[in-house]
Amino acid sequence: YQWQDQSTNESYLVTASGQYAVSVSDGICTSADTIEITYLDVTSIDLGPDTTLCFGTTMLLDPHASGAQYQWQDLSTSETLMVSVPGTYWVEVSLANCSASDTVDISIGAPVLINLGPDTLLCPGDIFQLTPTPVGQSLTWQDGSTSPTFQVIQGGNYSVTANQNGCTGSDTVLVSYVVLPVIALGPDTSFCENTVLTLDATTPGATYAWQDASTEALYQVTSPGWYWVYVTVQTCTTDDSIYVDLISSPA
Repeated sequence: YQWQDQSTNESYLVTASGQYAVSVSDGICTSADTIEITYLDVTSIDLGPDTTLCFGTTMLLDPHASGAQYQWQDLSTSETLMVSVPGTYWVEVSLANCSASDTVDISIGAPVLINLGPDTLLCPGDIFQLTPTPVGQSLTWQDGSTSPTFQVIQGGNYSVTANQNGCTGSDTVLVSYVVLPVIALGPDTSFCENTVLTLDATTPGATYAWQDASTEALYQVTSPGWYWVYVTVQTCTTDDSIYVDLISSPA
């Protein structure tokens, strides 16, 4: 006999994984064979320490036992198990006549709550401060800034992410600005006696308030003086005024 390590015993004691070969000769004829031996290291079956996951995240349990057979606590037999709910998880790993198992407890942390409030509609020129609740969290805004508040001066989507012990939560709010129309009653003007001058502030979707509290889009001028109107669109108001003089008829 001649083994792969040049030993010549009739038998060979295997104690480690590897490829083993023997050549047998009776003085005239020779025959040889090779075998691959694999050991399952039961000490390597480790699902890791008990873990608390962030709310909404998952974790892959992997025993790292190539070529083995698996049975999980839910009777599934895949090499790995994806977990997303709290509980006790275990796996039994078998290879040839060897087996090993491990158990791990998974818990889920509370969600990280952050609230920017409802979508907001602003008037032109308004400055709006976003203040997330609850306060006191570590924040990152959509532009990478980390202040506890964010000042809005133009329309758009604004978002913030809160971080608590490595877990995150986020919220987004839409801030829009009303586009106010240009109200133009025209330049100061004059009109003749016994005639009517019509002032027009018509704006789609608007409400009106003239100097005498009338609320129509058109105003009929029959006497000289100052006239003005407030036009309101979606809670935002713009205005214009005009002075109208009277041209007296010749005597």
